[in-house]
Amino acid sequence: MSISAYIPTYWRRMLLENLRDAHVFGKLCSSEYEGEIKAEGDTVKIFTVGRPTISTYTKNSSSLTYERLQIAEQTLTIDTGRSFSFKVDDVDKVQTKASVMEEATREAAWGLSDASDAAIAAAISAGVATSSPDQRIQAGNDLVVGSGPGDYNAFEMLVDLNTLLTEQNTPATGRVAVVPPWFASALLKDPRFSSFGTPSSMDNMKNGIFNLTEVMFPLIGMRVHISNNVTVTGTGATRVFTINAWHPSAVAFAEQIPIGMPEAVRIQEDFSDALRGLYLFGHKVLRPNNIVALDCLNGAA
Repeated sequence: MSISAYIPTYWRRMLLENLRDAHVFGKLCSSEYEGEIKAEGDTVKIFTVGRPTISTYTKNSSSLTYERLQIAEQTLTIDTGRSFSFKVDDVDKVQTKASVMEEATREAAWGLSDASDAAIAAAISAGVATSSPDQRIQAGNDLVVGSGPGDYNAFEMLVDLNTLLTEQNTPATGRVAVVPPWFASALLKDPRFSSFGTPSSMDNMKNGIFNLTEVMFPLIGMRVHISNNVTVTGTGATRVFTINAWHPSAVAFAEQIPIGMPEAVRIQEDFSDALRGLYLFGHKVLRPNNIVALDCLNGAA
């Protein structure tokens, strides 16, 4: 059976579900602004509300003064589009064609998610406030994180990032950080939460699975995620990784598979079924003071 017999909503639902499963950075942003995105260039209006002045009140003597609420309008532009298109020849077994298309769609979703995650990571890294105060740990210095003499400890660096967030009155609930795999490895080797012998650490190692996100949360108050899309500059052993921690409200992200996509088509030039799709997304840093950063090198490299 030709895949054109499948309705677009089937492929669209599959693509969106797999997109959201594959996201790391995309899941850690505010997505309440998605609205109705139909085409590249669409915009979403975002309103941020200033904090009201808190005044002293004395019974029977104070009168209230009503200030005008400060509301700032920002625009999230859906300025990035990505696409995919592939075909399966009729020579392939008919009974396997649908499953091949489904697997290819899952792979396409991963690729689209990877592209948007990389873009979000770069925006978060570039969006860190650099004055009043600078939101980077030891700004201007690339710290070597590892276990060697003079190296900085990975666990303690995350604690310091969380402290920076607190100093900026960042909401305590929902804080997140994303680290590269080598940094996660350094965390897992830290005896403060990976040593055996305590009920909690035994629970952490249950079934041979160590869930870094859940383990770190009660220790430092942030959920720590792992991604290869952490911003990197330089090459080889001198690569500098920018590790960010933030509150999801600091960054807006919107994505959409337009209605009617993906689209199943019959290729006229040969005997093939094809699938093509369009993916739209946009992102914006809303609260740069609620994002902090650590520029570091891998001490084990």
